[in-house]
Amino acid sequence: MARKVFEFTEQQGSETPEFEIRGEVFYCQPSEEVSSLDVLDYIAGLTGDSGIARIQTMIRLFNAFIPADDVERFRKTVKDKRVPLATLSDIASWTLDEYLLFPTRVAEQSSNGSSPAAPPNVDVSTPPPDETSTS
Repeated sequence: MARKVFEFTEQQGSETPEFEIRGEVFYCQPSEEVSSLDVLDYIAGLTGDSGIARIQTMIRLFNAFIPADDVERFRKTVKDKRVPLATLSDIASWTLDEYLLFPTRVAEQSSNGSSPAAPPNVDVSTPPPDETSTS
């Protein structure tokens, strides 16, 4: 029987997703406190066919990922500022995306819109031989 051993390194450091709703900033649980299986469960719950199940998953997600001592402020802000359901859905999706990125996040490179430089000693003025026309 074939056997594959999967090795992984422990996460170095911790990141905490944060988001803002009309001037109110909310911090989520640090990434080191969030199980990858929980993230997958929430993703599955938000992408199911049942609208009620998606809403229930969203409520559970906010209760799980926003620290307990800040959940009431979050609920009050959502209610007082009349945050639309679509915005709550966007926040939930964004939060899950952030947790998905933590283990594999690399420094983002800025782009100036130009194409990558050619390797040294490569003539870029003429196309490669297989792209030339013989007509």
